[in-house]
Amino acid sequence: MRFDAQRIAIIVATGREEAWPYARVFESLKVAGVTWYEMCLVEYRLTYFGDGGSYTEILPSVENPPKTSGRFDAERIESAFQSYQRREISYALFLERIAGHGVCRYRVDMAERTFDYLGKNLGEKYRKDIPGV
Repeated sequence: MRFDAQRIAIIVATGREEAWPYARVFESLKVAGVTWYEMCLVEYRLTYFGDGGSYTEILPSVENPPKTSGRFDAERIESAFQSYQRREISYALFLERIAGHGVCRYRVDMAERTFDYLGKNLGEKYRKDIPGV
């Protein structure tokens, strides 16, 4: 499908308001033409890409945005991911934790159905298959 930025904005807003499960958000974004997206923790923004287009969302301000610090630690990133998947922590706390374990950004590849958690240094990468989609 052709990239549709207006539709993506609606999906993102509605999904957040109605607390859609991630699988529904993922599939809806894919149908709207998203091929991959990236969350930048440094700038606290999400950018969706596909078919030569992009749509950027600056996330709502938070009192204490996550700060990237510490050594890149795949085990702790996985632990934060598992806590988030079990709904033990919020998305904001998940971002704070992965930032504290050295993640600067993460990418989602819609075709491969993977998350890549990336650090500030070359080679700092932890790949995770997306569960349930």
